[in-house]
Amino acid sequence: MKDVLRRPPLVATAFLVIVVAAVLVTASLLGDPELINRAGASLSAIGAALVIYQAFIEARFERSQKLESRVRENLSPANLELAIKILKDRSEKRKSERIEIVAAIAIIVFVGEIMHGWGEYLYLGQKELSEHHDDCRH
Repeated sequence: MKDVLRRPPLVATAFLVIVVAAVLVTASLLGDPELINRAGASLSAIGAALVIYQAFIEARFERSQKLESRVRENLSPANLELAIKILKDRSEKRKSERIEIVAAIAIIVFVGEIMHGWGEYLYLGQKELSEHHDDCRH
């Protein structure tokens, strides 16, 4: 479970599935399609806030890289090769983390904007499906 929580796109997707399902059910129960639009706008705002989080992550990466550079300068030749390998592995991990965070933000904002712009149509489509399902029963 810990590994799953370290994967921002998976967490974002799970979060969105729960939010979208809850919003669609609530909008249906209340008969309020505007609720879907408002929830979509809220998701987009969350995505914007996550961009600020990404900026902090980038600042942390930069500080870490400067420190690693200073450490590398003071290493003996015997330890330099090992240090370079470790730093290269860390760099690849950071690159992967950056991509995952950006992907998670993009997923949240994309779904938020779809809901914000097309929420009432999602609601109407859900309502028509429900009515069609009821018609088939009778």
